[in-house]
Amino acid sequence: HLSYGQRLNKFTPEQIEPLLDELIQNQSAEGLFACLEIIGMYSFKKNLDPLLIQKVKSITSSSIIFNNDIELGVSQDFHFIQLIEKIISQNCMDDDYVTNLMSRVLQIIRESCSTYSVNVREIYFKVLCLLIKRFPHIVWEQLSSFYDSATNIQLDRPLDFLAPNIITAHTDFVHVKSGILFQIMQDEVIKDECLDWAKENPERNGAFLCSFYPVLEIEKFKEGDKDNYKVKGWHPKFIELVEEFGQYDTFITQLDQRIEPSSWMDSPIPYIDIFIEPLSEWSEEHPIPKIRNWSRERLREIQRYIQNWNNNSY
Repeated sequence: HLSYGQRLNKFTPEQIEPLLDELIQNQSAEGLFACLEIIGMYSFKKNLDPLLIQKVKSITSSSIIFNNDIELGVSQDFHFIQLIEKIISQNCMDDDYVTNLMSRVLQIIRESCSTYSVNVREIYFKVLCLLIKRFPHIVWEQLSSFYDSATNIQLDRPLDFLAPNIITAHTDFVHVKSGILFQIMQDEVIKDECLDWAKENPERNGAFLCSFYPVLEIEKFKEGDKDNYKVKGWHPKFIELVEEFGQYDTFITQLDQRIEPSSWMDSPIPYIDIFIEPLSEWSEEHPIPKIRNWSRERLREIQRYIQNWNNNSY
């Protein structure tokens, strides 16, 4: 293993370029990650040189990086994200680079998450978080364009990849909180674009919005040394979404997925018990009959599930 870092500090970026190019031209994920690690160590506590910025942009948006045979260490993950953050902090991002990074994210969605290792998915999940925060307009433009042309098989993949319960573990009731895409809704212009886009094909696109909107308002508080939670009710933004799209079966199907955790700690009861009061409210007075009927059915199912669980039937 090549020892680098401080030993390369005496060289200029132009002098280490042949080493970087040799690794890049090797056309392997190992070579590309080694190249990023060298650049990361070489640029520690200093700005990236323009020549190195171009190298990082080329590597981090390359499809070769997706090689699943490579075992990634913590340092490789760290350098990948840190170098992109440096490019952002130096105001050296451009629309083409953001679009290229988004194309890698969409490649994972398009070809199925299971095609790629957890390491690769986690890296590009972090990339997506960075892009949403800094470049929400490009993210939404790319994502909505993909979703418009996706096949039926691909339609569920953005939901799987972007929903809040996929990469993050089920802690703090994350399955009912907002997904990362909800951040783009903080921009009023994009929010209007998203809602207009969904209304163009409400039966299809309303369900997509349901996949990342916050479902419940949950207040976290301390009782001694223990964290505790109080459900305040349906999230106001989710109430608005349901009023717009709740009459569609596809939306209700997605809603079923949102309220049912796929994993839990110790017992599933705390993760579904939080819905009893909100569902009771909707089952009696929601203005949309389909939502009212759905609430009644789900309420009965949850109550029956809890009773059976307590009777050790599971």
